[in-house]
Amino acid sequence: MLLAFKLAKYQLYNLDTPSSSSILWCQPSECSFVIEKPYDLEVYFDGVKCAQTGKWFIDKDMRCFGLPALSKGVHRITIKGSYDQKRELEDVFVIGNFAVDMSGNISREKEILHTGDWSMQGYVNYPGGMIYQYKVPQLISDKQVLLHLGEWRGTLLKVRVNGKEAGFHFEKKNCVTDVTGLFEKEENTLEIEVSGSPRNMFGPFHQSYTGCSRISWADFRTEGMFHTDGKVLKPYGMMGQSYICEYEEQ
Repeated sequence: MLLAFKLAKYQLYNLDTPSSSSILWCQPSECSFVIEKPYDLEVYFDGVKCAQTGKWFIDKDMRCFGLPALSKGVHRITIKGSYDQKRELEDVFVIGNFAVDMSGNISREKEILHTGDWSMQGYVNYPGGMIYQYKVPQLISDKQVLLHLGEWRGTLLKVRVNGKEAGFHFEKKNCVTDVTGLFEKEENTLEIEVSGSPRNMFGPFHQSYTGCSRISWADFRTEGMFHTDGKVLKPYGMMGQSYICEYEEQ
């Protein structure tokens, strides 16, 4: 049977700036310094020795050292220890509840996350996910109600209405979720959760090419025509506007 649809009573409910946004990562309330396999290593913050917290980040080999709350200015983190054949030189990380701009400067987080790449909004190397929250008025209807999701970037997108799972998507465009009968309260909470990945944390960052389906050690040590001095990041987040439509069969 061929179905045709038209916009009915509610026509279009645009989801523009979210009412709030939430970070989806178990970050410590204070800052931590993260090293992979830090056996026989000592960490000092401005000359004061730091102790391991017993926590790990992303991988159990990436151990956390407690840092004091950061204050404005320049600080020095020193790592002391022996270097042997069993140790590989890896990136180290400072993690905590703060934002980082494209130049690497640390600042306070913004209260609202807007549509667009979250890397450009203070989460340059963020490996977790975000929840976009919207307040939606009551939509009682005997018609089909669909949520049309704007273009997004990430690994997985989930939709919840008033805490109830409504759907999930892997595709990045033309995502539609059936939300019929879910907006029956006077005020409803719609949550769109976008999961990121560790790509902007671990790299590779200096590839002059894109669209690579698999990553090997060579992608982290590019040379010549395959190398760019600029830092190449993957975009993450909701990129386009979402909207809710009510349809009726013709």
